[in-house]
Amino acid sequence: MNAGDIKNIPYRHHKKSNLDSRKLQHGDIIFEVSGGSHNEGVAKTLLITNELLAQFKDDVMCASFCKLVRPTTELESCFIFHFLRFLRSIKGTEVFEIRSASNIVNYNWTAFLKHQKLNFPNEEIIKEFNDFIVPVHSAIHQLGQQNQLLKEARDILLPRLMTGMIDVDEIELPEALLARMDLEASAV
Repeated sequence: MNAGDIKNIPYRHHKKSNLDSRKLQHGDIIFEVSGGSHNEGVAKTLLITNELLAQFKDDVMCASFCKLVRPTTELESCFIFHFLRFLRSIKGTEVFEIRSASNIVNYNWTAFLKHQKLNFPNEEIIKEFNDFIVPVHSAIHQLGQQNQLLKEARDILLPRLMTGMIDVDEIELPEALLARMDLEASAV
């Protein structure tokens, strides 16, 4: 999902009262607290951006096996998100994992919040970090949406090409189209 692809996200319907208090908004972070397996723990995270939310047809909320992290200010969101991803990458979150005999992994969120300290740099450094990283997240989600649209177009066009509904001999290639447009423009 951090690649911006939402195609395989399952949809479940909830009561409006459930959604009202947990509706995702720009700057939120989703933190996985249950699931995993014997070889992969939990503590996966996702940063919510406006570009990501725009891909859904309705308001959305995180699943019951995740925690919604809503930083105090939007300025802190990317910093906290990348800190959480860093902790997971260095296995710093594993100490708070509780593994069951059935290979389900739960996360001791309360202990994590109690014992994990995060020192924020000054506001100027966080702004510089955001100036760099926010456009990256925006591009990831925009490209994810474009990839989704391309996959949908492929799924519509490929069967039509294979069955002959679309004659490839009649398709004007981009180079030919541009050449024709140049000729028409120069004739005017």
